[in-house]
Amino acid sequence: MRKIVTVELRGLESKSG
Repeated sequence: MRKIVTVELRGLESKSG
């Protein structure tokens, strides 16, 4: 797993909610 994946997921969550 890459750290970038977590950052992207966090960004998506932040934008979504």
